[in-house]
Amino acid sequence: MYRSLIIFLFSTSVIGCAPKSVKIGVVNMKTVMDTSSWGKKHQKLIAQEIAKREKKWETECSEPMKAISLELKKLKTENSEKFLKTEELKNNLVHKCARLRGQFQREVEKLNEDYAGKILTKVKNISSQLAVEKKLNIVFSLFRGVVLFADDTVDITEKVIMRLDSGE
Repeated sequence: MYRSLIIFLFSTSVIGCAPKSVKIGVVNMKTVMDTSSWGKKHQKLIAQEIAKREKKWETECSEPMKAISLELKKLKTENSEKFLKTEELKNNLVHKCARLRGQFQREVEKLNEDYAGKILTKVKNISSQLAVEKKLNIVFSLFRGVVLFADDTVDITEKVIMRLDSGE
């Protein structure tokens, strides 16, 4: 909300001070990420990395936890040393798995940040080129509700995707 207000105030001040009309362009970043070949490629890479971590989770946490839980059910009626050791193993595994889950979350967040940074840099460069070509004064991103409305005539998303996919 605060960000939208700043953009609105900036836009109205630029328009109010400008002797000529201000030409605005918009880029829908979600569309760029979801439909460009570059965006699809990087989302696929992130999905593969997540799948690797899920497989490791299954092997190191889920399967051993199931086995220990079954063992504890068998030993539950006994108050033996084996039951206590198995219970301790389960507790250690719970802590290990919590650390592993946190590690995986940090790694995936880093991958997403790297991806977002790379695509944002590319989109900024392409948007700057298109702004010069189309004589646009400002280009906004239609991401996370920053722009509430934009006429189709100011949307340069498809041109950004075409250049992104062509490798410019």
